[in-house]
Amino acid sequence: MCILTIDFSAVKDYKLCSKCNRVFPETTEYFHRNKITLSGLANKCKKCIAEYRKKYREENKEKIREKRKKKREELKKAQKISLIL
Repeated sequence: MCILTIDFSAVKDYKLCSKCNRVFPETTEYFHRNKITLSGLANKCKKCIAEYRKKYREENKEKIREKRKKKREELKKAQKISLIL
């Protein structure tokens, strides 16, 4: 029986991106903050998140446009109500 031992002290200050599987220093330079995780940092690196968001925006232009239009109309309505009161 072979027991595998890993010295985690050497990799303590590094974090693995769950999307691209690359290792980066465990800092906010490479990962967004996330209070829910143990490390306090997101599981995906900033570059992977940026690529995902860009792809989403390109694939959902009309959906985003409609959502923004609806929000704009709601804000206008709320401003008119606050002016009346």
